[in-house]
Amino acid sequence: MRNLEHNTIHKFSRTITWKISQKIRLAEWVGLILAFTILIVFALYQSETVYPVDLVNYLNAARHTFQGYYYLPTWLPLFGLLARLPISTTWFIWGTLNILGFWFAWRVFGGSTWAWFTATLFFVLFYGQITGILATGVAIFWMALRRDHWLLAGIGACIALTKYQWGFPLLVILGWLAQRPKRTYFLTTCVTFVIIGVCLGLYPEWLTTFLTRYNLYPPNDQASISLWRYVGPASLILWGIPFLLPFDRIKRLNLLFLATPLVIPYFQPHDLLVWFAFPLGMWPVLSNLTFVLLSYWGLSGLRWLALFPLLLYIYHLVSPSSSTSLLFFNFAGLATPRMFVNRDRTFDVEA
Repeated sequence: MRNLEHNTIHKFSRTITWKISQKIRLAEWVGLILAFTILIVFALYQSETVYPVDLVNYLNAARHTFQGYYYLPTWLPLFGLLARLPISTTWFIWGTLNILGFWFAWRVFGGSTWAWFTATLFFVLFYGQITGILATGVAIFWMALRRDHWLLAGIGACIALTKYQWGFPLLVILGWLAQRPKRTYFLTTCVTFVIIGVCLGLYPEWLTTFLTRYNLYPPNDQASISLWRYVGPASLILWGIPFLLPFDRIKRLNLLFLATPLVIPYFQPHDLLVWFAFPLGMWPVLSNLTFVLLSYWGLSGLRWLALFPLLLYIYHLVSPSSSTSLLFFNFAGLATPRMFVNRDRTFDVEA
């Protein structure tokens, strides 16, 4: 089994460059055109009532107004430049970065075409969120780590850690999968801390006001899909089960990956876009329930989207044969159940 894991990860790494450079297929074109069309409509109809709420909070943070900004300060220099532009122009530029960032991660990890036709992508663009860009940070981290490019891996880690609440566990999971020398992990960590340290030096008040800001203006968790709100730390059992049962390492990684949105204290539905970059078949379409849930129950109704990672977790947990149900093996195009197959793949890998 260990040899199969090693060969699978190695062959997956060798196919990354080819996957990124392959021709854009029809369904992919449709997804990209749809995403950019939606973004252009948003930017053209920007007004006092129609504007990217989250992006405005990011831009205000660059002006040292941190109310509503809870992320690491690594992006503040860029937000300072974007804040000088008209909001409609900034909205389009930022949305373009999100689309291209998600596209890059989607190609690296072999996501399914269905990921482009989800309410999750729609809401990331509408609110001016950063999730699509964070997805590319995760992809850069994985690619660089597999090639022992610790400088690039550190940059990718900084991008992913913007939302540290789920970025850190996700990097740990992928780092465990990569199986690189200790020196690579050490240097990657050093680069990450240096970049974050420089940004903290540029914006020292970010750290001193964080706790006060968090207490006075806590982030809106009305739509959080985490189980933490219901059972507290007991939700961590979903992380513990993979180690309590006699699973192989790859199956443990799958379960940890799928459990992450459920066990961290705060996880917003739009952050699922990072998970949609992975090969999940038609499952991302479930996020289109967002339109119905919002119509009837408002933001709190989006908590039902917890069913997405929960059902996948249960499936992987009870699957009798780990070799045919592994999400990470699907990276390399190995045979998996139909619901997990990325039907767009055009390459084969020998087991």
